[in-house]
Amino acid sequence: CNEQEMTDFFSVSIIDRIEKIKPVGNLAAKMKAVGGDWKAGELFSKQPLNVRSNRETVIECAAIYSHILNHVPKKLLDDDDVIYAAFKHDPFYALNFASERIKNIRQFVLDVVKVDGRAFQYASPELRKDRELALTAVSNDGSALEYVSDAFKNDKDIVLVAVEINRGAFKYASPKLKEDKDVIEKAIISDPLAFKHISKQVKGYEKLAKKAVELNFRNYEELPKELKLDEAMTLAVLDKLIGDFKANIDVAIAIDIANSLRYNKNEKLFSFLNWLIDGLPGVGELYFWRAEVYQKKNDNDNYLKDIKKSISL
Repeated sequence: CNEQEMTDFFSVSIIDRIEKIKPVGNLAAKMKAVGGDWKAGELFSKQPLNVRSNRETVIECAAIYSHILNHVPKKLLDDDDVIYAAFKHDPFYALNFASERIKNIRQFVLDVVKVDGRAFQYASPELRKDRELALTAVSNDGSALEYVSDAFKNDKDIVLVAVEINRGAFKYASPKLKEDKDVIEKAIISDPLAFKHISKQVKGYEKLAKKAVELNFRNYEELPKELKLDEAMTLAVLDKLIGDFKANIDVAIAIDIANSLRYNKNEKLFSFLNWLIDGLPGVGELYFWRAEVYQKKNDNDNYLKDIKKSISL
């Protein structure tokens, strides 16, 4: 067909086209009957080449299980109806198996990434530079940010959409946007543990750190030592820490926090250390660190008591 016919062909919505695909052959019926994608694919793969090369059979079967395209002649991967049939089963693999020509059809790629944004990785290099397609892909699945062009990884609007939708998208943002306050805040709200990917050189890092720990106490582990030893920082998040620990005490983080708190003289921090020991009575390090505090308080009785307890554990 000529270029105009091809354009007309792809101007029709995918949904309209796949509704016309009706499995009528015996092989398609058998594939449905065996149950399960893997079994259907295995059944197709064992067919003789003349069956796997039959256009109508492939169209019928691809609509049931797109992976059969692993077992068809290459020329059929450049057949528009075959690829649309595969879309009916799985848009991701339909674009994966499609020929380079079809991967460069904008309307087809747009319809695919509306359904599965991660399929954007299979679009042609040219179409991965298309901003509307990139935005559509990350709007469906933020992790598609991994596959957009470098220019779009540095596009703040696209990155903001991606990190809001997918908790892991932040790591694919450009170095510049990884230091952008708006992007960082959106990222740690979407995924508090994204905080570990944030540079400590970011302006306002301390404020972001406080917010991250408030959102998820496990971020305390990611704080630089100077912030862990900062009394104001620890006091600011202490209530949140206690609330989270009550729900799910994490021994490693408890020890990390207690190790930091032992250098502080604030009574509230000392009370928190006591609270940790009550919750984790079998952790010897906690008793040793509390003994250090008692020693500074000249409380020899409690000092010796905790030293003995730490040794026994």
